[in-house]
This record gives sequence, structure tokens and C-alpha cells, in this order.
Amino acid sequence: MLLLSALSEEIAGKTFFSGEELIYKSLNTTGDYRKIQNLTGDQVKELCRRYNADALLVLNRLETSSRLEEFYQDYYIYGLSLAAIYRSDWSVHRPGVEQSERLQFTDSLFWEDTAFSRKEVFECFPVRSDALKNGALYIGRKSVKRFLPYWEPEDRYFFDVRSKLMKQGLDSIYAKNWTAAIAVWEKAFEQSKRLSEKAFAANNLAVAYEMSGDLTKAWDYINKAIEIYRQKTNTDHLKFYRMGVYHQQLDRRRKEEATLSRQMPQ
Repeated sequence: MLLLSALSEEIAGKTFFSGEELIYKSLNTTGDYRKIQNLTGDQVKELCRRYNADALLVLNRLETSSRLEEFYQDYYIYGLSLAAIYRSDWSVHRPGVEQSERLQFTDSLFWEDTAFSRKEVFECFPVRSDALKNGALYIGRKSVKRFLPYWEPEDRYFFDVRSKLMKQGLDSIYAKNWTAAIAVWEKAFEQSKRLSEKAFAANNLAVAYEMSGDLTKAWDYINKAIEIYRQKTNTDHLKFYRMGVYHQQLDRRRKEEATLSRQMPQ
């Protein structure tokens, strides 16, 4: 199974798990591979015991359909196109967890080529079976993001004002000393009488706590920052916009962390 082989190689290359093993053997005993035969709880426990696994990612069914078409354009241009659809049904199982998680995907790939002669376009166009195999490999490699958590870089903004405490906090983050930065900015947040400085300190604290891994406090401080900054009569719209964007980014990360904790309990 080319799709599974490509997916397995990509998972191994990410080094997210301590180990992984690809098992080709089908456990469908019905003889009809169009029907899905779900694993029982005992089968999950036995397979995890046999392969010393914490979880199983199971491909229940893979259906492939394709359509090859010939077309003709003006100026004596001949063409061929191939459209392929891959429909896959997956499930994630853990021993002792009765309810498995079901996932279904539909992937579409398209090939097209043209030439000035019909013979040339047929000679250059990939063989249908080879194209479908290459498509399965491509989808297998791309599917790793569906099953493993991944992170993309995002910008984080720190606000700087003419305040000794705020600048001390910025000096600390250059050395990635988040603990020192938090201590200084918390003092700035408590002592400042100016709404803008108080809001900026709260924003900086939110980012520092996020970098320290405390999303709960980060979420608390970014909400405080927005609430306080709204009270200003002459807000800087760009600064307020950046706070709002960060609020959305942090909210998305909180939800992703919650999903990851649910899917991969300690």
C-alpha cells in the first residue's frame, strides 16, 4: 500500500513518537473490502500489547476512482487530462478507550498535458496506473499533517513605552529570560496609572506567559489588555488591531492544545 508506506515514512521522519511500525496485514475477514470491519476492544488491546503500542492508526478503507479524457483546442493543440479521487476512512484506537475517533478524507489530483500532435501527447502523458501510484505517494506524504500536530511560525509583538520597568522587561526577553520579564512587567502592570502603559504591560505579560507555557495566564492577560485599552479615548488603531489578532491566535492555540490533550492523554 503506497499511501501507507509514504505516510509511515513521513511520521518516522517527524520523530514525534518514540517509535512507529507499519503493519500491512488486513484484519478484514469478510472478504468484502468495500465494507468496514471495525476493530473490537479486545483486538485493540491485543495489537497494542503485541507491538508495544500506545495507540493504533487504522486505514479502514481506501477507494480510488479516476477519469481520463482527451480534448482538442484551437490551433491544432491536442490534450489529455486525468482526474483522480482518493477517498479514505481512518480510525484512531487506544487500549481501554471504548470510543474510537473516526476520520474521513477526500483528496483530488489532476494531471493535464497538451501537444501539437495526438501521438506526442499520448507518448508524454504518464501511464494511468503510474499516475495513480504517484498520487497515492503524494497524498500519503501530505497526510502526515492530518495526524500529527505541527506548528507554523507566527509573529508576536511586545509594546515598548518610555517606562523603566517596561524597558527592563524587554531587556530580559532578549536573553529569553521569561521569568525575569514577567516579574518586571507584573510590577509595571500593578503600578502604572496610565491606561495605555497598563494595557501594553498586560499584552507583554500574555506573550511572556505563552512563551513560558502557561496559556491560562496568557489568555487572562490578553483579555485584560484589550479591556483596559478599550477604555482609552484616543486609542491607536494599529496597536488595538495587533492585540485583537493576538487574541485570536492565542484562542486558536488554546483550542488546539485542548484537542491535542484529549487525543493524546498522558
